Amino acid sequence: MDKQNTIINTQFALFFDTPLDRPDLLWTSINEKFEGIFNTPIIMPVPNEPALRNVPVVQMISGKNININIARSRIDLYIAGTGRQEFKDIKSNLKSNLLKLIQSLDKNIKFSRIGFVCRFFIDEENQDNAIANALKENPTVIQGGNIFEIFVRFVTRNLLLDYEVNNFTVIEKFVGLIAGEGEKKGILITRDFNTIPEKKYDLDDAKLNSFIDEAEKNFKLDKIFNILWPETK
Repeated sequence: MDKQNTIINTQFALFFDTPLDRPDLLWTSINEKFEGIFNTPIIMPVPNEPALRNVPVVQMISGKNININIARSRIDLYIAGTGRQEFKDIKSNLKSNLLKLIQSLDKNIKFSRIGFVCRFFIDEENQDNAIANALKENPTVIQGGNIFEIFVRFVTRNLLLDYEVNNFTVIEKFVGLIAGEGEKKGILITRDFNTIPEKKYDLDDAKLNSFIDEAEKNFKLDKIFNILWPETK
């Protein structure tokens, strides 16, 4: 049986070249650019400390599957899928809203790092047993018993175009809430490509679009499926 993926959401992170003292001042111009789709933002009293610079100070939520978080060191755009959509169904929406977000910000705000994340849901009743196939040996040979819970995460460093990236894969069990179908048991596969913190890059709209295109080519979901469900090869 062929396995199909459903996009839960996609996330694009822009890391500020210089951390912001007042990220809460950005939401008004963003909301204007997005034609007022966001509700009154949630503004959190996060202390201005280095260890907390990735923690969202502002959370902007809309009823249109678009959310934005603003921290002192980064701003994240989230685009959610609907029903059984795949990434290809929301890709243009991601690109257009990412451009809109950048255009809403002060021209003096620069970015030196980026991150792109996609979360895919695959229906599967025997979640832990499927994930265990990602390991060379079934972990029960160590501990005995039956698989009850398992989580797999691995990171490599690769070149994506001219960017050196941390390339993450996370595989875990998940209950997806699918519009029109309700709750479904399955597996969540997260693919995350973010430029390494040791390097800074000059970024523009065209480069961001190319990064998304190249990352999509490297999702490698077919290879992950072949490992988790070898009987479907």
